[in-house]
Amino acid sequence: MRRPLGILLLIAALGFLRWNASPSMPRGLFLLVPRPPTHGDMVLACPPPQAACLAVERHYTSRDGPCACRSAAVLKYVAGAPGDRITLERTGTRINGIPLPNSAQRHHDSSGRLVLCTTGNFVLAPHHFWLTGLDARSWDSRYFGPVPAHSIRGVVRPLWIHR
Repeated sequence: MRRPLGILLLIAALGFLRWNASPSMPRGLFLLVPRPPTHGDMVLACPPPQAACLAVERHYTSRDGPCACRSAAVLKYVAGAPGDRITLERTGTRINGIPLPNSAQRHHDSSGRLVLCTTGNFVLAPHHFWLTGLDARSWDSRYFGPVPAHSIRGVVRPLWIHR
């Protein structure tokens, strides 16, 4: 019994365990696996610096993280990878023509503050990824754009999910 507990404590001390309490993704305990992401992977990532600072200012993320302005990293799914065609419209996002669920841009956040949105079509550059959450209110790439590979801290695997 002591051995599994010791291994778990070592993994936690090395920073490979993450707890998610945000409603935009499954709540629970996750293991960080440092490997390159692919379509459909759940990842831990830093938003681009300007978005990370806004997230801290507006309390979208906590102020105790490794990202710009000490923003916490965000847990999201990889919806688009290098070479994918992104169509970003106010009514929703499409990746290679396939609509993403719950991806309509909101004009205001949950506190009523204006959220800047953009529209357009583009192809994801090499080493860039499009991240999305499950919730319609998720702070994700529809607001801050593609995320470079170096901002992705790793792929996460669920160890325990609260249902």
